[in-house]
Amino acid sequence: IELIDSTYHHHILDEILKALPREEHERFMQMLAERPDDKEILIYIMRFVPDIEARITNRSLQVRAILKKEIEDTKKRHLP
Repeated sequence: IELIDSTYHHHILDEILKALPREEHERFMQMLAERPDDKEILIYIMRFVPDIEARITNRSLQVRAILKKEIEDTKKRHLP
């Protein structure tokens, strides 16, 4: 479960950083480190990337599909 959570976190963070202007990366990372559960972070991001929620949703769906396929493939390899 931790691996799945870490994978999602990595991909979502990547999506945000790809969309956010480079000059905002440091500020965003500082905000995230100091207040990871603060809803104001999303509002901050949306000032620069209005469609970030849709981007995050799409990336999450892609990651879910990839992880699901990997789990199914692993089961097939390890089950008789």
